[in-house]
Amino acid sequence: MERNRIRRRIRAILADLAASNPPKLEGGDHLIRVTASIDHWSHDTLRSVMAELLAPITASQEDDVTASEEAE
Repeated sequence: MERNRIRRRIRAILADLAASNPPKLEGGDHLIRVTASIDHWSHDTLRSVMAELLAPITASQEDDVTASEEAE
C-alpha cells in the first residue's frame, strides 16, 4: 500500500517536472529507486529533492567529470 502511494507521488512529480517551462527533466528513461521511507515528506520537499537529483549536469560538473576520466 505504501509503495504504491509513493510510486504515484513520484510519478506525479516527474510529470510536473517534465511539463514545467523550461523542462526540469531531461528526456529519456529514468530509473528511480527509493531506499528510505519518504511517506512523511511533503509534496514540496519531495519535488525539490527530485528536481535537484534529476537536474542536468552543468558545464562545470561536466569539466570535472572529463578531467577525472582523463586522470584514470
